Amino acid sequence: MRGRIYFHNQFGFHDGGVGKKFIILINNPQNTEPYLFIKTTSQQKDKPDKYGCHFTRKVFFIPPGKTYFTLNTWIQLHEIYPFSCAEFIKLGIDKTLKCIDKISEQMTNEITNCLIRSSIDDIVPLYSTLIKRK
Repeated sequence: MRGRIYFHNQFGFHDGGVGKKFIILINNPQNTEPYLFIKTTSQQKDKPDKYGCHFTRKVFFIPPGKTYFTLNTWIQLHEIYPFSCAEFIKLGIDKTLKCIDKISEQMTNEITNCLIRSSIDDIVPLYSTLIKRK
């Protein structure tokens, strides 16, 4: 499951807003463990546009054609969004959350390594353990 790209059509942002968003699963949850997601954006603003990890900026850049994404895409590493198993299942049943595609295992590892490197002091210890476990 790790590395799967989902489309969430009612994504709740940390600031209280709601919108449509592509999110990426960054762990392989077992039993009652949370499903951990990070979000994407195609809004460049002042983000670097060279493939890969930009840990000081807390983003991972993917150009078009490398994955499902057809636009320049930045994986935002500064916030992790946990979903309980029950919430994840309900969102799927309600068709609010839909699996779209999967990122390669190599790229998923690059993204999660970048996440750990960029946010090591900010990640809940349990989340860090779940993200590192393949």
